[in-house]
Amino acid sequence: NWGCIPTKALLRSADLYNELHHASKFGLTLAEPGFDYSKVVERSRTIANRLSGGVALLLKKNGVRVIEGVARLNSHKAVAVVDAEGAEIATLSGEHVILATGARARDFPGMEIDGEMVIGARAALGMTEVPRRLAILGAGSIGVEFAHLFASFGCEVHIFEALPRLLPAADADQSKELLRSFKKRRIKVHTGTPVQSVKREGGEVHLSFERKGRPQTLVVDKLLMAVGIVPNSEDLGLAEAGIETSDGWVKTDEYYRTSTPGIYAIGDLVGQPCLAHVASAEGIVAVEHLCGKAVTPIDYDNIPACTYSTPQVASVGLTEEAARERHGDIRVGKFPLIANGKALVHGDTTGFVKAIVDSESGRLLGVHI
Repeated sequence: NWGCIPTKALLRSADLYNELHHASKFGLTLAEPGFDYSKVVERSRTIANRLSGGVALLLKKNGVRVIEGVARLNSHKAVAVVDAEGAEIATLSGEHVILATGARARDFPGMEIDGEMVIGARAALGMTEVPRRLAILGAGSIGVEFAHLFASFGCEVHIFEALPRLLPAADADQSKELLRSFKKRRIKVHTGTPVQSVKREGGEVHLSFERKGRPQTLVVDKLLMAVGIVPNSEDLGLAEAGIETSDGWVKTDEYYRTSTPGIYAIGDLVGQPCLAHVASAEGIVAVEHLCGKAVTPIDYDNIPACTYSTPQVASVGLTEEAARERHGDIRVGKFPLIANGKALVHGDTTGFVKAIVDSESGRLLGVHI
């Protein structure tokens, strides 16, 4: 609803708009392209709603009872559901309970999300106008994708990251390639630069930070917080049910059993990596385990991850740095896309494919594109 699918729909419009500006290199003649961003967002919401509706139909077809309300554990295996006004809808009990309440955007003291000037990803997905100037805090996948999106539609984008590089969790070579691309597109990248304070004044956002030891200020129209997420674990009755947490994240074993027998937890609620396909895989493991089936726990070293920027970034397995730390002697193969036929046909030869292999066993440890 407010993550993967609508983001990718917006980015498809951005990518097509960028390609139209380079039609001449394909021998095509076009008038100067334009856009109506409200219609770009409308298309995104239509796609998300269609898929959400499809899931609802699948639930109905398979006899799943859906109750819309606010739920809370009121005993170890009983769930009380109330409506928005607090009136009781139902009390449910069963042999097993699965918690899957997800997470929401994180903010910092003094930089609280207000939905207007300081926004999270959800508000950014619903904006019907492109801001003239945008600052983004956090250069992980969410921050990078929104930087690509809004820069494509003419926004002046500044992206801040306290750590030394873009996509800090990615392979270092990927971060370097992405940085080169962002600089060519005049996206202002401030790595190793934590924002110290934020003020809202006169309909603008004023950011204070230090660059090379010198205090600086940047004024933008909106600030997008992309500094991670926090779990939706408040007021679920976790403590009363004896469920252990760590900084709000629910603690589980490899089968997603919590510390309370019969209660499982999956998805963003249990922590990194917070990805839709990971939550789906965790749900399958939890259900098969509670049904008594033999289950193989998830190998989190082999979770694919993608960032839909330009260039697109994808990884599975270990980064080169992590592979060297764990395995010592490794081999690294790197193939530039400028020598790839499909890349030449597509008209975009930026980037590479990189494979990391254990020297002794020949086992593939990681692939980064």
